[in-house]
Amino acid sequence: MRAASVLVGVTLSYGQAPAKLQFEVASVRMIQGGTKPPGNFLSEFNFGPLSEMEDVAVVRQSLGVGATHDPNRIMLPYVPMAFVVQLAFGTLGGQSTRLQGPDWMDDQDRVYTIEAITPAGTTGPQAREMVRNLLMDRFGMRFHTETRRADVYEITVDEKLPLKLKQSAGPATAPPDFKPKRDPDGIPTFPPGVTKMFILPTHARLQAVNLPISEVARRLSAALKAEVIDKTGLTGKYDLQLDFDPGLNSTPPPDIQPAPPLDKALRSLGLALTKKKGDVQVTVIDALNKTPSEN
Repeated sequence: MRAASVLVGVTLSYGQAPAKLQFEVASVRMIQGGTKPPGNFLSEFNFGPLSEMEDVAVVRQSLGVGATHDPNRIMLPYVPMAFVVQLAFGTLGGQSTRLQGPDWMDDQDRVYTIEAITPAGTTGPQAREMVRNLLMDRFGMRFHTETRRADVYEITVDEKLPLKLKQSAGPATAPPDFKPKRDPDGIPTFPPGVTKMFILPTHARLQAVNLPISEVARRLSAALKAEVIDKTGLTGKYDLQLDFDPGLNSTPPPDIQPAPPLDKALRSLGLALTKKKGDVQVTVIDALNKTPSEN
């Protein structure tokens, strides 16, 4: 390789690893157990599944923290480690089957506050890699990926039924004075213009706004705790509401009406759900310290 570079009269560098993506500034604090978070606090990050589906300004206004935000700022206040790890690997609000880590990550009494600044122009995948590098540098995280056979669900268009999906008119915003209430089924209503998911043992509700079916499938994965794959071939973005039983096999709350199975709920839209075995890529966290190194 070196001889080739001499022949063309250019000095080339081979085999060098690309520069590690890092935040411009990052601070990590472990919060003392039992400490209550402040009244108005909001996780801010302009990448990943939540920011693709949420109207950030509306959420901020509803919490009384103002509508403006810094697009380069990441603020994760009082979050369990599971939140940070899921954000780092792009599984936040998604398939629990795609990520496996130590049980303590879900401990709500062991929380952290992470503040960071990304360089201008940072993309979503780059920001997630920065979070992964932060976890490796400050928490000693080590991980590997492996393929496992697991239950998967495929969503297809049901050729025997009319397609009843509503094509979205585009992004929408919720009224800032919206006040949620419970509908006749006992489920909280969601503000229009915002994608939300609510999950109880026998009744889950997904309100999707301006989403492709692939993103709907990802949200359904979170409810079923299994991989849901979009096989519809549909390329549009849609507004829809799905009420379905997530199959958690738990006793329903007395004031909540059970919902139909997911396959029946999807049939009402002209879609079909098929369960089968498939290969799932799983990220396994091999090592992760509870206490971060010093800032």
